[in-house]
Amino acid sequence: AMYAASVFTLAEPFEWRWLFVVFASTLAAYNYHRVPESSLAYYARGSERHVWIKENRKALILIVLLASTLAGLLIFPILDLRTLWWFVPAGIFSLLYVLPVLPVGGKWTRLRDFPFVKTFIISAVWAVITVVPASKEALLLERISPAVLWLMAERFIFLTAISVPFDLRDLVIDAQNNVKTFAGTWGFEKTLFYCRILLVVFAMIALVGFQ
Repeated sequence: AMYAASVFTLAEPFEWRWLFVVFASTLAAYNYHRVPESSLAYYARGSERHVWIKENRKALILIVLLASTLAGLLIFPILDLRTLWWFVPAGIFSLLYVLPVLPVGGKWTRLRDFPFVKTFIISAVWAVITVVPASKEALLLERISPAVLWLMAERFIFLTAISVPFDLRDLVIDAQNNVKTFAGTWGFEKTLFYCRILLVVFAMIALVGFQ
């Protein structure tokens, strides 16, 4: 839906192939984040989410493999090396988000464990994936128009506003894992106020960009 909205906003030709590439990539990334053992250990043992992920881990792996294969098959015929400047960093951030491969303080750490960054990583990756494919010039690094940059900023703010509330859901889990978030630092009411401010900013940017 966000890719389609980007195409409409930028007045670009709609390409079904890219729609399914974005969908399959998102499906693969979302489920991949629940596959590693380090991700499973993040949830409280015995909790409903912990039990569900553990019981359905094989199904999640299958979804990741099928969705990744579909995305690869769809994108390979139209692959241009210039597009890798967008998608390789997005893929690396998606992998490092849940894989403990960064040596920090004598232990292996995931990107999501760094203070206050996990929401911004999610928002940045999604902003790139849902906006850039809608503009062929930006996708091929021929020209990144002000309209594309404006839409990416708009999308980033919107995604941040709807992602931060998930930190409220994960307050207890993040505290147990010593992960600093805005929700854990500001508390419930201040965090909601922050999200409302972001939504107002998003609405203002969207109105200006739509004119």
